[in-house]
Amino acid sequence: PPAYAPPAYSQPTAVARPAVVPPPVPVVQQPAVYQPRPAYQPQPPTFAVIVPQGVGPGMQLVVRAPNTGQQMTVIVPQGVGPGMQFLVPMPQAQTQYGYGQQPPRYY
Repeated sequence: PPAYAPPAYSQPTAVARPAVVPPPVPVVQQPAVYQPRPAYQPQPPTFAVIVPQGVGPGMQLVVRAPNTGQQMTVIVPQGVGPGMQFLVPMPQAQTQYGYGQQPPRYY
């Protein structure tokens, strides 16, 4: 009988290697902390003022309130220049009383 001879070619054998998997990252649950929401406070009405040429941040500007016609001196905020606008709180409208009338008294 002929002697056993290995085949002339051989196929590469696959070597099973374990996949490299990073260790799991532990998930730390933070306890829920109650954060009270600040009470709703309505914002006072405002009006927009457009900064004229020649006026810049930190400078005073005289404006007229649209609701009362009252003249107000405001300071232009930092970062606001000519042609830009900023908001100014509107003054409270004062109740006008007729001659001889007195405002109501609250006790």
